[in-house]
Amino acid sequence: MVTKLAEEKESRGREGMIMMGLKHHTYFLAWWVFLFTIVFGMSVILVLTASLKIFVKSNLWLVFIMCLLYGMTMYGFAFIIVALFPTKKSSATAASLLHLLSYYVGFMYSGH
Repeated sequence: MVTKLAEEKESRGREGMIMMGLKHHTYFLAWWVFLFTIVFGMSVILVLTASLKIFVKSNLWLVFIMCLLYGMTMYGFAFIIVALFPTKKSSATAASLLHLLSYYVGFMYSGH
């Protein structure tokens, strides 16, 4: 997600589209639909494959919703990272590092 958003930022495609009349809400809605489709497909595949051995006794609907919501939070995370870092390479590196570090921060504050 971060790489695609950073590529679009570097190409300045959004600025050209805005000059031709694109509204901001249409731009963000298009990215949301694009990324939601990808996250939805990945969530369905994950739940279907994991339901065979991993989540046998779990409510698959809740697992699906968790995967979908987690993927969509990555949508917001990607927009924040791309807004803060100027190039595609720095955005992708920062997103990977921050995501990994936030995972370990969660372990620091969790109980036994």
